[in-house]
Amino acid sequence: MNNEENIPNSITDDDFPLIEKFKNGEEKAFTELVQKHKDKVRNLVFLTLGDVDYVDDISQDVFINVYHKVKSFRFESKFTTWLYRITVNKCRDYLRKKKGTKHFCSN
Repeated sequence: MNNEENIPNSITDDDFPLIEKFKNGEEKAFTELVQKHKDKVRNLVFLTLGDVDYVDDISQDVFINVYHKVKSFRFESKFTTWLYRITVNKCRDYLRKKKGTKHFCSN
């Protein structure tokens, strides 16, 4: 199945062939996407949170999310735009959880 007819003419993306391969069952294509984008995701997590302690955990959550959702990727934007939105949302989730955690001191 080829989604090229669904891709707007103005959008070209080196990642589209890898996404197509993964959608067609080639697990190695997903590994290639991770390898290609993991450093950028890690940097975005760090820049967003300023907390190095959670970079690996949140980055892993991002790619787990991508793994489960990439088959529904519609080629309406660049893959990196979609990936970075997922990353920012994971960072926001982390910040919401962190804000909701209360630290109590015993006297």
